Amino acid sequence: GAVAAFVNSGGVRASLEAGPITYGQAISVQPFGNTLMILDLTGAELKAAIEEGVGTGGELNPSAGSSYKVERSNPKGSQVSEVVIAGAPLDPAKIYKVTFLNFTANGGDAHMILQNAKGTRVDTGLIDLDALIAYIKGHSPLAPKAEGRISH
Repeated sequence: GAVAAFVNSGGVRASLEAGPITYGQAISVQPFGNTLMILDLTGAELKAAIEEGVGTGGELNPSAGSSYKVERSNPKGSQVSEVVIAGAPLDPAKIYKVTFLNFTANGGDAHMILQNAKGTRVDTGLIDLDALIAYIKGHSPLAPKAEGRISH
């Protein structure tokens, strides 16, 4: 039921090279065994969480259909704008179901907004690597392209 997902930039450890993908290559991309967690966040909380990660290893990379703009020259706390979630502009008052790695959802990479969020939290128990493998199997051959989900 999540409308978007975010992974911290430090949570992806390698790239996939062209050609057949082995289990070893997949595990090098996501080696930590994180589970996927779904959080209910207000749009304001989600924007604040994105803002919190800017410029750290915790920068949140959005799934397809979501994006945002970063202006690093702006003061901390006002660097994120033009947030789009599931193809629509972010509504600060709306509640969004969003998937994160349990690492960031529980405050890793200094994501205190996510750790302290008061909405519903569901740890799906699904391991991120298993989700990646299922995606690869369901979408092969992969045809990746730069989508500019974070613009500067």
